[in-house]
Amino acid sequence: MEEEEEQSTKWRFKGSEELIKASAFTVKGVVSMLSKNLSEDDNRPVISLGHGDPSVSRCFLTTPIAEDAIVEAVRSAQFNSYAPNVCILPARRGPFLTFLQIQQRTFFLKTLNILREAADFCYDRLEEIPCITCPHKAEGSMFVMVKLNLSLLEGINDDMEFCVKLAKEESVIVLPRVALGLKNWLRITFATEPSSLEDGLGRINAFRLRHAKKD
Repeated sequence: MEEEEEQSTKWRFKGSEELIKASAFTVKGVVSMLSKNLSEDDNRPVISLGHGDPSVSRCFLTTPIAEDAIVEAVRSAQFNSYAPNVCILPARRGPFLTFLQIQQRTFFLKTLNILREAADFCYDRLEEIPCITCPHKAEGSMFVMVKLNLSLLEGINDDMEFCVKLAKEESVIVLPRVALGLKNWLRITFATEPSSLEDGLGRINAFRLRHAKKD
């Protein structure tokens, strides 16, 4: 520690206190902590909008498109073919590779369309929540960054407290940006089932109404 301080003095720089403090957090750790604040008395399903990358979170269920593709492949028998040591190799490979290319292209186009629709829906719903500002509609991602206006809320001092109370009162998990080094912002994932996304954003709005400052 003393050696680090000496080096900082020597080179006339030191680490950002905010970044050092943020490095103590991890996305998984914060989501786990928020999960511990869920109310056992709430019988509604927990909606996790806190992850922004593949994880064990239930907001990353196997997409129905992938499930349907597997079922269709089995029922259509399009993959039934000769054993690997039978027939001419190029003759076996050609149609199969063409089929895979078509399936991959179709799958990714459908996935992009689903994400685009979810991003649009998420943006439109967030626009209806006064204490949340969404600077930009998400493009090419599975989550959106939003700014909290705490001056419109009663009894909530920062983004972490907002997320803890939201988890406890509405069984909805979103990620406080303090976990990523930015205070009073939230990261909301929309890579989930449309019905869950709609329900989750509706609960966030109900939470906002409950904690709104009285005129």
